[in-house]
Amino acid sequence: MDWFQSKTTQLIALVGIVSTLAGFGYTGAGYVNRIANLENKMVKSVAEIEGLTDQLVGVDRELATSQEQLRSLDIEVIIEQVATIDKQVATVTEQIRSLNVETEDLTPIKEDITALQTSVAGLNASVDIIYADVQSLKNINDNPLAN
Repeated sequence: MDWFQSKTTQLIALVGIVSTLAGFGYTGAGYVNRIANLENKMVKSVAEIEGLTDQLVGVDRELATSQEQLRSLDIEVIIEQVATIDKQVATVTEQIRSLNVETEDLTPIKEDITALQTSVAGLNASVDIIYADVQSLKNINDNPLAN
């Protein structure tokens, strides 16, 4: 331990020990900061979990209320109402049938209708031809050098 007798070596040793402790302190402070951040995240997560738990309790209450409402429904009353509606529909249907709305049977004159439609189509074609002839006569009178 002769080398530790001089002041320079003692100073170097002291600086080495202090720097080592400072490094440990710096690393420890980083770990403390990380732990503090994790604790903050954990607190936020716990708060979110508590909020979700409260919402879940509310949903459970609503579900229980809905189940009670379903249990309290009288299915027989609903069936009776549907039957009443069916009877009313049947009554309205019978009333519509009793109006005696009859349509005439057009099959005996179907051939006459077809003949009339054919005649009208022929007349339309004749009118178109006459119109084209009149237009061509007009065009001849417009140009004296034509033909």
